[in-house]
Amino acid sequence: MNEDTPRSTQQLKRESSEISILQSAEELFAAQGYHGVSMNQIARHAQVSKGLLYHYFESKEALLKAIFEWAFRSLEQEGSMEGLEGKDLIRGLIDQAFDFLLHYRDLQRLTIGLAVQAHDLGFVHDMATQKMKSYGTMLTKTFTSLNYPNPEGEAYLFGALLDGIALQFMVLDMDYDLNGMKSHLYQKYEL
Repeated sequence: MNEDTPRSTQQLKRESSEISILQSAEELFAAQGYHGVSMNQIARHAQVSKGLLYHYFESKEALLKAIFEWAFRSLEQEGSMEGLEGKDLIRGLIDQAFDFLLHYRDLQRLTIGLAVQAHDLGFVHDMATQKMKSYGTMLTKTFTSLNYPNPEGEAYLFGALLDGIALQFMVLDMDYDLNGMKSHLYQKYEL
């Protein structure tokens, strides 16, 4: 008999429990807000014991961080920007942002809710600042290579356009012309 089989089955069960916790927390945080959800509610929703929840995540803050890390890993696996430059990179970022809006609605709703509370939640502010700096640097280099007169300003504008589109899409839902906005961005950046 293979001794690895029970361990592999148990490992799969643990991974399944962890994913269930992450999905439940994301859904509840998006619907009720970060502060409106308790660890007890998350455990009940995920159908796991509170002890198991705390085994994986020592706090609600650690759970929220894990949700974003999980989402970022998923996005990176789905659409890597590695090797893309110039207009191809801009197109890839636009496509990725629009895919995110369509496929990660709860996370987008959560992100927007947390954005207005970022200064009250230091760790959210730190995560957002780190991501924005990383993307800002990459975009500034890209717009420099494309000979934009103000590459840093264009990088900020690009981010603001995507943020504004995301907010409007969350408010208007399916009444928002997401494909039309994507086409406008392609035109603006001559893609």
